[in-house]
Amino acid sequence: MKKIFHNETKKLLADGVKEVHDIVAPTMGGKGKNIVMDNGFGSVMIINDGVTIAKNVELEDEIMNAGATLAKEVADKTNEDSGDGTTTSIVLLNSFLQEMMDSENTDPRGLREEIKKELNKIIKELDKRAIPITEKDYERIAYVSSLNKDIAKEVAKLYKTYGKDSLIKLEEGKIPGITVEQVPGIRLKTGYMAPVFINDIRTQSVKLEDIPVLCTKKKIESVNDILPLLDGMVKKGTSKICFFVEDISNEVLGFLAHNKLQGTLAVNVVKTSNTDDIASITGAKVVNNDNGLQFSTRGEGSQPLGNFDILGKAKKIESDKRKTIVISGNKKAIEQAIKDTETELNKKLGKIEEIELKERLAQLKGGVSVITVGGESEQETKEMKLKMEDALNATKSAIEEGIIRGGGLELFDIAKGLNRKNEASMIMYEVCQSPIETILANADENVDKVLMKVGEKGYNVITRQYEDFIQSGIIDPVKTTKSALKNAISTGLSILTAEGAIINLKPKQDEKIGR
Repeated sequence: MKKIFHNETKKLLADGVKEVHDIVAPTMGGKGKNIVMDNGFGSVMIINDGVTIAKNVELEDEIMNAGATLAKEVADKTNEDSGDGTTTSIVLLNSFLQEMMDSENTDPRGLREEIKKELNKIIKELDKRAIPITEKDYERIAYVSSLNKDIAKEVAKLYKTYGKDSLIKLEEGKIPGITVEQVPGIRLKTGYMAPVFINDIRTQSVKLEDIPVLCTKKKIESVNDILPLLDGMVKKGTSKICFFVEDISNEVLGFLAHNKLQGTLAVNVVKTSNTDDIASITGAKVVNNDNGLQFSTRGEGSQPLGNFDILGKAKKIESDKRKTIVISGNKKAIEQAIKDTETELNKKLGKIEEIELKERLAQLKGGVSVITVGGESEQETKEMKLKMEDALNATKSAIEEGIIRGGGLELFDIAKGLNRKNEASMIMYEVCQSPIETILANADENVDKVLMKVGEKGYNVITRQYEDFIQSGIIDPVKTTKSALKNAISTGLSILTAEGAIINLKPKQDEKIGR
């Protein structure tokens, strides 16, 4: 059932954003607090990971909940762009909305272009101030993000050894400590075809182990194409499969999705042109229109039977909406794929084809770094995994675009340089102060008093001293700060244009059980 709303839509959306802000903002900075989170299934977490906390916010008011969802999407987008900065983006979004709602200007569209001009000035200034990093900086950046020396050392070592483009997979371990293992595998630049295949809610990903693999260049047109194969697999005691396809009909995709929802099939479908690469490391045979291979064969009495000869097998497959990592358990297949690729490279090739083959060879030789983290308890293990994730992403972003002074200091310093002679400039001045103000408030400091003293040196909330942040290692990837600011302002401007809403109403609990 849908309901149409007219009055106070943007105010309620902003209130929903504020609810997310008020639960996430206390986690920010070196003195950030933890949040207790109960997922309703008997598992309680005590964490300070902004994006995980935000994902679990659900509000009763429909419009406010829509606002909360938009705040989560800002955090998700920043996380996708740079791997960190989720809490910062929510703090910036909330500050922008509150400043705009307090503004005497009743026409946000009139301010839109001026706001964008100020935003572009700030982004350019951030780029200008970015400091390129060297390998000696890796550990410092990882530590700022994780506040864990062991994690920082492992992250620095990993990137020094394998580079920023190394494939990395994080797992929870059963024993305390951090281990890193190199295993054969490759990464695709495409993820799952439908979110219905997701089986890990926290990471919003599809994770499958010891999984049969089907690779096809031939379009899977009909359910009848693959039904004999699936029936045969079930009879053999296997009810999971991953399809790597160049094309698939909506009928077949819907059929697989239905079976996933019914719990009869653990499945993933990835659309890719790299079926040959997948086949080479899993031992699969690629079905196409030229080689005569079919999804099924004919048995006695002309009954169709699944053609199991075409299937390969992967040790692990993990997909999110943007990428897929395939880990092979077939060492011989990897070795043969490397030889075949090297042979191709020795031929006279065009420049583009040569680049593609070199990238493929690097992936095949580099494999996947599987990082296993474990704590003394389940709670500590989950917390370590989140910190490791943040450290890896922050370090990679810093390698790509450089670093700036952290703790909100660089944004605050840039804000002081804004002319503040027009409303858009004044609003952005206040917004850019919000991260440093939040960090200081979380440390129970007198915010106004500290801000009067910071300049070239920032205030370290852990040591309670004014320090050179670059020397102290209080640094942020410039990519993260830029992404958080751009995503916050973009979504904020959209929210402020809302004058009505059409919302899908969720059935109440008594309606769900038929009372």
